[in-house]
Amino acid sequence: MRASTVSSVSLLAALILALAAQSGDAAQKREPLPAELSFRQLDGQSISMGELRGKAVLFDFWATWCAPCRDALPHLRVINTRFEDKPFALLSISVDESRPVLEKFLADEKAEWPHIWDGNGQITRTFGVRSFPTYLIVDHTGRITSSLSGWGSRHEMRLAQLAGAEVSKATRAAKKKAK
Repeated sequence: MRASTVSSVSLLAALILALAAQSGDAAQKREPLPAELSFRQLDGQSISMGELRGKAVLFDFWATWCAPCRDALPHLRVINTRFEDKPFALLSISVDESRPVLEKFLADEKAEWPHIWDGNGQITRTFGVRSFPTYLIVDHTGRITSSLSGWGSRHEMRLAQLAGAEVSKATRAAKKKAK
């Protein structure tokens, strides 16, 4: 087995263990997502969980063929703008089969935050996502704190509350660290 394959398998195992630990009730028992876990964005750049430490992260699992996912885009744009000067990152992970379809859609929609194409569904399966849209909120330490599936007016408000709470915690932690 090649070294890169071994590290990928080890990283995948660490991610699965971290996600399995999320089922515990106490936040302190949850394992952070591995810092080495990285995602290749549509623009070719990679972003890792290590780079995102210190920020609240909102993962958006979606597809262009999903009407509720498309309905959520304007709200995601608002959340991203609301927290643009805060310790926050929005990462959208698309399960579209066609990358060109995804890229055209994003260009038309002006969705100007990092997008990851998960054409083979590996990331989505690893995170246990089974419906779209699904949102995972990760705190500033890298732990998944919340998940939300579906879209509607109550989801809109709840997602903003969950993201806002984690951004506040990340802001307080950054101020404390700066002292």
